[in-house]
Amino acid sequence: MANSTIYFVATNKQKFDDYDGVINVRGNKLVQYEAELVEPQTTDSIAIIEHKLEQAKKLLPGKKVLEDDRGFNIHALGGYPGPMLKFTLATIGTEGLVKLMAGEEDRQTDFITSLGYHDGRNDAYFQAKEEGFLTEVQKGNNLHGWT
Repeated sequence: MANSTIYFVATNKQKFDDYDGVINVRGNKLVQYEAELVEPQTTDSIAIIEHKLEQAKKLLPGKKVLEDDRGFNIHALGGYPGPMLKFTLATIGTEGLVKLMAGEEDRQTDFITSLGYHDGRNDAYFQAKEEGFLTEVQKGNNLHGWT
């Protein structure tokens, strides 16, 4: 993968910045291609990343592309909001999530990052999980809104 240009299709500059320093090593270059991709309404994070990668490949035929999708699973809420994190933050926000969890003892969460990569010929998919917990009150004012 050395000396490659990889396109990251997203409008979210923060997501681009998250990968920029990681990809831009050993001669690789990450380029943001701003386009809004349609996400299927499902809780299947792999289906979402596959769909997003297919759209990105159509926008940039024959190019190397990287796609990202993130979800936040709250155990006590049956995995809600899952991959519908962006919608949840836009509607009820972090304050609403804290209210939903009022009085709940099980505050375990998983943050899921799904990646899709197309090398110009083949697709590869990756998924990482970070375990954590939801505080009882909102703390700090980070840029992500969910950490």
